[in-house]
Amino acid sequence: MTTKILALVDGLGNLVKFRLMPGQYHDLAEVKPLIENMDFDALLADKAFDADWLLKELDERGVKAVIPPKSNRKVQREIDRQMYKWRHLVENYFCKLKEFKRIAMRSDKTDSSFSAMIYLCSSIINSQLIELFNIAEKHFTQPYVRLPSEKLSILIPSKVSNCLIDS
Repeated sequence: MTTKILALVDGLGNLVKFRLMPGQYHDLAEVKPLIENMDFDALLADKAFDADWLLKELDERGVKAVIPPKSNRKVQREIDRQMYKWRHLVENYFCKLKEFKRIAMRSDKTDSSFSAMIYLCSSIINSQLIELFNIAEKHFTQPYVRLPSEKLSILIPSKVSNCLIDS
């Protein structure tokens, strides 16, 4: 039996929230609990997340949906292709996460210990990024902003307020 990780990352590719699912579940099965009570301006996702109910909910919340339409849709909608290019951040997050053997091999027996390992690995990844930002801050004069602590507590380039989702 396999396990899927459905992850929500911020505009820098840092883990915000995740859900574990059995491998046979469709990616949309855990999206609703993943995004509830979350505040974001845009949601970037792949074609697997092209569902009418999700697009409707995002529209009601005033969130920009950057999800390419499936090829079998009768009415193809346009998406912001430039913004969609940033979806690679969630893929990069999974690549960094799978560098940890216990995540890649799913060696933990219970979901709670596997979740704890994901949090631990994400903390290590995030601490490495904080060090990179500290180095960059010393060498570059690009304007940086500090986000409110409930969003993120590290220095990031301005104009980052999007969320990405993938499994």
